[in-house]
Amino acid sequence: MLGTYRHQFRHFFEANYVQGINRFDDEFTIVENENGLQGINNRLLKGDKRLFLNNEFVYYSPHYLYGFRFVYYAFADAAIINHSKGALFDNPMYLSAGIGLRLRNERLVFNTIQLQFNFFPLSPGLTNSDTEFINFTSYPQYRMPEFANRRPEIIEF
Repeated sequence: MLGTYRHQFRHFFEANYVQGINRFDDEFTIVENENGLQGINNRLLKGDKRLFLNNEFVYYSPHYLYGFRFVYYAFADAAIINHSKGALFDNPMYLSAGIGLRLRNERLVFNTIQLQFNFFPLSPGLTNSDTEFINFTSYPQYRMPEFANRRPEIIEF
């Protein structure tokens, strides 16, 4: 955490590369919501290779209202998915950006309520039905991933 006692900031960056080796024709990876770009609901964005980058800046506000703490954030996602057997960077890049508000209350079962506004500046081939411009969700508290060193491994997809 960066900042002063009352105003705290956190910056997250994630890079993820997936490559399927000797996969069947009906096995692929996708770049929608949980697997990549926030606000994208198109399962046709699939392939055997995927490069995903996420950058998120979070501001923890010192203000409370009825036990709810306000957390503001901005994000930018970029993904490239290989639709054919060619090189990964020969395919188009898909971008997603946005801002949001998380209301946190540690006394609730779903202690985080999120309102997010998405923008898709570079999304070739996507229609309005493939995207969510406004997203309202609730979820349990985010747990930090384990940062223990592990050797690389093959993960099934």
